[in-house]
Amino acid sequence: MNRHMNPQVVLEVRQCRLFSQLSNRQIEDLLEGCETVSLARSEHLFQPGDPLKHYYLVRKGQMQLYRLAFEGHVKVFQIVGEGDMIAESVVVSESGLAPLAAVSLQDCKLLRLKAQHLLTLVRRDPDFARYILAMISERLYQAVNRIDRLTVSNASQRLVLYLADLFRDQGRLWLKLPLSQGMLARQLSIEPETLSRIISRFRNAGVLSIKGRECVLLDIDALCELVKLPGDTFKGDGYGNPVAGGALFRCCNFSDN
Repeated sequence: MNRHMNPQVVLEVRQCRLFSQLSNRQIEDLLEGCETVSLARSEHLFQPGDPLKHYYLVRKGQMQLYRLAFEGHVKVFQIVGEGDMIAESVVVSESGLAPLAAVSLQDCKLLRLKAQHLLTLVRRDPDFARYILAMISERLYQAVNRIDRLTVSNASQRLVLYLADLFRDQGRLWLKLPLSQGMLARQLSIEPETLSRIISRFRNAGVLSIKGRECVLLDIDALCELVKLPGDTFKGDGYGNPVAGGALFRCCNFSDN
């Protein structure tokens, strides 16, 4: 058993929400036989239908989870980055088959962990088993929401709903965007030029300001009204408190420079 694991690796695994409540011994058991995987940009980790005996922690870079449509177009389901897990729910399923492809968007480093250790922990610890079921249920809920947004909402609404998710997650009006605008366009199935036009429209309307990966929500009520979404789109649902719109952050406008 590997009891001399790099402390930084142990810390990174412990910071994953799924494993945050585990003991040091349990984490060491999960890490037994783990390996570092390096991927060059545009290199695939797995393809749909591949049997998976490992799951992964992204230590550096970003990965795209996608599937090809019948007409050959890429359908992006999720973009994950540092600290995110890949395929942890797949390896505890009966089939163990990848439903999506995973490809690197830039040079990446991942930690490859053995599925058998995770399954052993699930069998031994009923509390952890219930917790992983709750996590899978939450992922399913999030996936249904993403599908709903991509199939029902227009491009402007998709962006606002994405920002509402970030607001509930980060709990403030000054948001840190986890993706570049180019990758965000992929995530939302929006052409980059269309996303730029939408952002310019929102900026000119005085409802938000974006520069790089910083975004300030200047008037969330007006933003929702602009894209014809319900006024309570940003209000608390267990993740954050209700926040009124207005001119509170108008002093924080970014320039275009």
